[in-house]
Amino acid sequence: MKDDLISREELIKKITEQYDMQYGNYPLSNVIDCIQNQPSANKQDEIIEQLKNVVILCLVL
Repeated sequence: MKDDLISREELIKKITEQYDMQYGNYPLSNVIDCIQNQPSANKQDEIIEQLKNVVILCLVL
């Protein structure tokens, strides 16, 4: 995967275009909240890794 920067807004737009109310087993609103709380100017790979960690944490809880 490239190290291109990605905006939170663009990521949310892409996800909401592809998914209706759920992203896997997670409510889309929770995924969007998680994205909006990410620091700005992160590299795409870093954001994806952080989101994976949040999903794992949700599975544990």
